[in-house]
Amino acid sequence: MKNIAKIKRTPENEKIIKALACMGANSLINTLANENTVFGRIRSKEKVPIKQYLETLGLKRMIPYIADENLDGANIQNGCIVEKNFSERCLELYIEKISNLFYKIPIDKSFEEDDGIEHYKYGWYEYLNNLYPMFVEILNTEVQPDLFAAVPDLLDLKEKFNYYEAASKFVLAIKTNGLRQGGRIDRYVKNMNFISPLIKRLIIVRKGHYYLKNSNINSLDYKLALLSCFKFMNEDNAKLFELKMLKWEENATLSNLHNYA
Repeated sequence: MKNIAKIKRTPENEKIIKALACMGANSLINTLANENTVFGRIRSKEKVPIKQYLETLGLKRMIPYIADENLDGANIQNGCIVEKNFSERCLELYIEKISNLFYKIPIDKSFEEDDGIEHYKYGWYEYLNNLYPMFVEILNTEVQPDLFAAVPDLLDLKEKFNYYEAASKFVLAIKTNGLRQGGRIDRYVKNMNFISPLIKRLIIVRKGHYYLKNSNINSLDYKLALLSCFKFMNEDNAKLFELKMLKWEENATLSNLHNYA
């Protein structure tokens, strides 16, 4: 998309520029539309604020080339949000976040392709399928938004990108590489200029070194740390998801206490 802006503006190139811009933006805007619908920022059949979405995606330069008729896709038709049930939207969102997070994890090609979660190796396919109900419960958790954010606004875009890359590499390595509890993990986290509270739950700092506190991938702390690595297209959605995770955990803890009372 960035290269489109470098194409020389001539009458002959205008059609090419518009076509490339529309192709590149269509998928991103449809994905953002689904994400925003899941988080209640827009509803089915409502008009999509194209300019706002392009600005959110960092594609402000594409505004002159995008019109309603260019957006038809999985989540937008005739410039409006496609009507879908919430369960379908949740699964679509989950698969999209997993695809972005697991892009370096190999896929077992012996399985036929389908529209669900990819058959990632190292046991991830089964793990992610089992994690999905928890993801849905979190999305369904009602919260009162406040100023909390695990990844603060003081980080610029490059720093946030580096944070998510480092955090994801560390959390995935616990399962993929079989990191041992109590083992040193300096190479994963020492150079991170920020560590979110959910990731910190897995770490012990001792005498200037970092050690893995929890290698149990079935523990709640690990599952929440993994979900905290989901990178959302809308930063406000990322903050809202963090709030929902913490509220869901609080509700689950209270429920367990009640069961044992």
